[in-house]
Amino acid sequence: NLMTFKYSLVAGLALAGAYMFSTFGVMYTSLSNTAFLASMSVLFAPLFGFVFKGQRVSSKFKLVVLLCLVGMGLLTLNEGLKPASGDIFSILCAICVSANLLIVESAVARPKVDAFNLGLCVLGIVGAFMTLMGFVFEAPHLPTTPFYWAIVLFLALVCTAMAVIVQALAQQHTTASHVGLIYTLEPIFAAVVAYFLAGEILKPRGYAGALMMILAVVIMEVDFPGKDAKPGGPGIHKK
Repeated sequence: NLMTFKYSLVAGLALAGAYMFSTFGVMYTSLSNTAFLASMSVLFAPLFGFVFKGQRVSSKFKLVVLLCLVGMGLLTLNEGLKPASGDIFSILCAICVSANLLIVESAVARPKVDAFNLGLCVLGIVGAFMTLMGFVFEAPHLPTTPFYWAIVLFLALVCTAMAVIVQALAQQHTTASHVGLIYTLEPIFAAVVAYFLAGEILKPRGYAGALMMILAVVIMEVDFPGKDAKPGGPGIHKK
Protein backbone atom coordinates (compact mmCIF):
# COMPACT_ATOMS: atom_id res chain seq x y z
CA ASN A 1 0.00 0.00 0.00
CA LEU A 2 0.96 3.66 -0.30
CA MET A 3 2.02 4.03 3.34
CA THR A 4 4.38 1.06 3.08
CA PHE A 5 5.87 2.48 -0.10
CA LYS A 6 6.42 5.93 1.43
CA TYR A 7 8.26 4.50 4.43
CA SER A 8 10.26 2.10 2.27
CA LEU A 9 11.31 4.93 -0.04
CA VAL A 10 12.85 6.96 2.79
CA ALA A 11 14.27 3.91 4.59
CA GLY A 12 15.67 2.58 1.32
CA LEU A 13 17.46 5.83 0.51
CA ALA A 14 18.97 5.89 4.02
CA LEU A 15 20.13 2.28 3.68
CA ALA A 16 21.53 2.93 0.20
CA GLY A 17 23.54 5.80 1.68
CA ALA A 18 24.86 3.44 4.35
CA TYR A 19 26.01 0.92 1.74
CA MET A 20 27.58 3.62 -0.42
CA PHE A 21 29.46 5.30 2.44
CA SER A 22 30.64 1.97 3.89
CA THR A 23 32.03 0.98 0.49
CA PHE A 24 33.98 4.23 0.19
CA GLY A 25 35.04 3.79 3.82
CA VAL A 26 36.58 0.39 3.13
CA MET A 27 38.40 1.87 0.11
CA TYR A 28 40.12 4.61 2.11
CA THR A 29 40.65 3.15 5.61
CA SER A 30 41.08 -0.25 7.24
CA LEU A 31 38.39 -2.91 7.56
CA SER A 32 38.60 -2.69 11.35
CA ASN A 33 38.18 1.10 11.38
CA THR A 34 35.23 0.92 8.99
CA ALA A 35 33.46 -1.72 11.09
CA PHE A 36 34.01 0.06 14.40
CA LEU A 37 32.95 3.49 13.11
CA ALA A 38 29.95 2.16 11.20
CA SER A 39 28.77 0.64 14.48
CA MET A 40 28.36 4.15 15.89
CA SER A 41 24.66 3.76 15.16
CA VAL A 42 24.63 2.85 18.87
CA LEU A 43 25.35 6.53 19.48
CA PHE A 44 23.35 8.18 16.71
CA ALA A 45 20.16 6.10 17.02
CA PRO A 46 19.30 7.30 20.57
CA LEU A 47 20.37 10.84 19.63
CA PHE A 48 18.08 10.91 16.60
CA GLY A 49 15.35 9.25 18.66
CA PHE A 50 15.56 12.12 21.13
CA VAL A 51 15.59 14.84 18.45
CA PHE A 52 12.91 13.46 16.12
CA LYS A 53 10.74 11.19 18.30
CA GLY A 54 10.98 12.65 21.79
CA GLN A 55 12.67 9.58 23.26
CA ARG A 56 14.44 10.88 26.40
CA VAL A 57 17.98 9.60 26.85
CA SER A 58 19.12 8.36 30.25
CA SER A 59 21.84 9.97 32.34
CA LYS A 60 24.36 7.25 31.49
CA PHE A 61 24.11 8.28 27.84
CA LYS A 62 26.51 11.18 28.54
CA LEU A 63 29.15 8.73 29.76
CA VAL A 64 28.61 6.57 26.68
CA VAL A 65 29.04 9.58 24.38
CA LEU A 66 32.31 10.50 26.09
CA LEU A 67 33.68 6.95 25.86
CA CYS A 68 32.67 6.70 22.19
CA LEU A 69 34.27 10.02 21.27
CA VAL A 70 37.55 9.21 23.04
CA GLY A 71 37.53 5.69 21.60
CA MET A 72 36.88 6.97 18.08
CA GLY A 73 39.74 9.44 18.46
CA LEU A 74 42.20 6.78 19.61
CA LEU A 75 41.09 4.46 16.82
CA THR A 76 41.05 6.86 13.89
CA LEU A 77 43.16 9.98 14.42
CA ASN A 78 46.67 9.93 13.00
CA GLU A 79 49.76 11.66 14.36
CA GLY A 80 48.52 14.93 12.89
CA LEU A 81 45.21 14.53 14.75
CA LYS A 82 43.35 14.12 11.46
CA PRO A 83 41.00 11.28 10.52
CA ALA A 84 41.45 9.48 7.22
CA SER A 85 38.83 10.22 4.56
CA GLY A 86 37.62 6.64 4.90
CA ASP A 87 36.94 7.22 8.60
CA ILE A 88 34.63 10.13 7.75
CA PHE A 89 32.78 8.00 5.19
CA SER A 90 32.35 5.30 7.85
CA ILE A 91 30.84 7.77 10.32
CA LEU A 92 28.43 8.95 7.61
CA CYS A 93 27.52 5.28 7.15
CA ALA A 94 26.62 5.07 10.86
CA ILE A 95 24.41 8.15 10.53
CA CYS A 96 22.56 6.59 7.59
CA VAL A 97 22.15 3.28 9.45
CA SER A 98 20.67 5.13 12.43
CA ALA A 99 18.24 7.01 10.20
CA ASN A 100 17.18 3.72 8.61
CA LEU A 101 16.61 2.09 12.01
CA LEU A 102 14.39 4.91 13.23
CA ILE A 103 12.38 5.03 9.99
CA VAL A 104 11.78 1.27 10.08
CA GLU A 105 10.85 1.48 13.77
CA SER A 106 8.22 4.12 12.96
CA ALA A 107 6.98 2.16 9.95
CA VAL A 108 6.45 -1.24 11.61
CA ALA A 109 4.52 0.48 14.43
CA ARG A 110 1.81 1.38 11.90
CA PRO A 111 -0.96 -1.24 11.56
CA LYS A 112 -1.14 -0.71 7.79
CA VAL A 113 2.55 -1.47 7.26
CA ASP A 114 3.52 -5.13 6.84
CA ALA A 115 7.12 -5.65 7.95
CA PHE A 116 7.93 -8.30 5.33
CA ASN A 117 6.56 -6.18 2.48
CA LEU A 118 8.43 -3.18 3.88
CA GLY A 119 11.69 -5.14 3.75
CA LEU A 120 11.05 -6.18 0.14
CA CYS A 121 10.24 -2.62 -0.91
CA VAL A 122 13.36 -1.31 0.84
CA LEU A 123 15.43 -3.82 -1.13
CA GLY A 124 13.85 -2.59 -4.37
CA ILE A 125 14.61 1.05 -3.55
CA VAL A 126 18.21 0.21 -2.60
CA GLY A 127 18.70 -1.79 -5.79
CA ALA A 128 17.29 0.95 -8.01
CA PHE A 129 19.28 3.73 -6.32
CA MET A 130 22.57 1.83 -6.33
CA THR A 131 22.08 0.86 -9.98
CA LEU A 132 21.65 4.55 -10.80
CA MET A 133 24.74 5.47 -8.78
CA GLY A 134 26.65 2.75 -10.62
CA PHE A 135 26.03 4.51 -13.92
CA VAL A 136 26.89 7.90 -12.37
CA PHE A 137 30.23 6.87 -10.82
CA GLU A 138 31.32 3.89 -12.90
CA ALA A 139 30.75 1.86 -16.06
CA PRO A 140 28.74 -1.09 -14.69
CA HIS A 141 29.21 -4.59 -16.04
CA LEU A 142 28.31 -8.10 -14.92
CA PRO A 143 30.82 -10.23 -13.01
CA THR A 144 33.23 -12.01 -15.33
CA THR A 145 34.22 -15.08 -13.27
CA PRO A 146 32.40 -17.63 -11.09
CA PHE A 147 34.35 -16.31 -8.07
CA TYR A 148 32.95 -12.79 -8.45
CA TRP A 149 29.47 -14.10 -9.21
CA ALA A 150 29.64 -16.00 -5.90
CA ILE A 151 30.69 -12.82 -4.07
CA VAL A 152 27.85 -10.79 -5.59
CA LEU A 153 25.22 -13.45 -4.87
CA PHE A 154 26.39 -13.90 -1.27
CA LEU A 155 26.37 -10.14 -0.61
CA ALA A 156 22.99 -9.71 -2.31
CA LEU A 157 21.10 -12.66 -0.84
CA VAL A 158 22.63 -13.17 2.61
CA CYS A 159 24.18 -9.86 3.64
CA THR A 160 21.50 -7.64 2.08
CA ALA A 161 18.17 -9.36 1.34
CA MET A 162 18.11 -11.63 4.39
CA ALA A 163 19.50 -8.94 6.70
CA VAL A 164 17.04 -6.23 5.61
CA ILE A 165 13.95 -8.44 5.86
CA VAL A 166 14.96 -9.98 9.20
CA GLN A 167 15.71 -6.49 10.57
CA ALA A 168 12.23 -5.24 9.58
CA LEU A 169 10.58 -8.29 11.19
CA ALA A 170 12.68 -8.00 14.36
CA GLN A 171 11.98 -4.29 14.81
CA GLN A 172 8.32 -5.10 15.46
CA HIS A 173 9.49 -6.32 18.86
CA THR A 174 12.31 -3.95 19.88
CA THR A 175 13.52 -0.36 19.53
CA ALA A 176 15.87 1.23 17.01
CA SER A 177 18.34 1.97 19.80
CA HIS A 178 18.41 -1.68 20.84
CA VAL A 179 19.00 -2.80 17.26
CA GLY A 180 21.83 -0.27 17.04
CA LEU A 181 23.37 -1.87 20.11
CA ILE A 182 23.09 -5.35 18.64
CA TYR A 183 24.76 -4.11 15.46
CA THR A 184 27.82 -3.16 17.48
CA LEU A 185 28.74 -6.84 17.57
CA GLU A 186 29.79 -6.33 13.94
CA PRO A 187 33.18 -4.70 14.65
CA ILE A 188 34.19 -7.56 16.94
CA PHE A 189 33.69 -10.05 14.10
CA ALA A 190 35.18 -7.63 11.56
CA ALA A 191 38.35 -7.13 13.60
CA VAL A 192 38.84 -10.90 13.87
CA VAL A 193 38.20 -11.42 10.16
CA ALA A 194 40.47 -8.48 9.23
CA TYR A 195 43.27 -9.95 11.36
CA PHE A 196 43.09 -13.48 9.96
CA LEU A 197 42.08 -12.80 6.34
CA ALA A 198 43.52 -9.35 5.60
CA GLY A 199 46.48 -9.33 7.99
CA GLU A 200 45.37 -6.06 9.63
CA ILE A 201 46.93 -5.24 12.99
CA LEU A 202 45.83 -2.17 14.91
CA LYS A 203 48.23 0.04 16.83
CA PRO A 204 48.04 -0.29 20.64
CA ARG A 205 46.05 2.94 20.92
CA GLY A 206 43.67 1.56 18.29
CA TYR A 207 42.97 -1.49 20.44
CA ALA A 208 42.49 0.82 23.44
CA GLY A 209 40.00 2.89 21.46
CA ALA A 210 38.15 -0.20 20.29
CA LEU A 211 37.91 -1.49 23.88
CA MET A 212 36.51 1.87 25.03
CA MET A 213 33.85 1.73 22.32
CA ILE A 214 32.90 -1.83 23.29
CA LEU A 215 32.74 -0.73 26.94
CA ALA A 216 30.40 2.08 25.92
CA VAL A 217 28.17 -0.46 24.17
CA VAL A 218 28.06 -2.66 27.26
CA ILE A 219 27.13 0.31 29.45
CA MET A 220 24.32 1.26 27.05
CA GLU A 221 23.11 -2.34 26.77
CA VAL A 222 22.89 -3.18 30.48
CA ASP A 223 19.90 -1.77 32.36
CA PHE A 224 21.46 -0.80 35.67
CA PRO A 225 19.01 -0.49 38.58
CA GLY A 226 18.10 3.07 39.43
CA LYS A 227 15.90 5.96 38.48
CA ASP A 228 16.69 5.61 34.77
CA ALA A 229 15.61 1.96 34.58
CA LYS A 230 12.33 2.57 32.82
CA PRO A 231 10.60 0.94 29.85
CA GLY A 232 11.52 2.04 26.35
CA GLY A 233 14.75 0.21 25.57
CA PRO A 234 18.30 0.28 26.84
CA GLY A 235 19.37 3.78 27.73
CA ILE A 236 16.16 5.44 26.51
CA HIS A 237 12.64 5.90 27.67
CA LYS A 238 9.73 7.54 25.91
CA LYS A 239 7.94 10.70 27.01
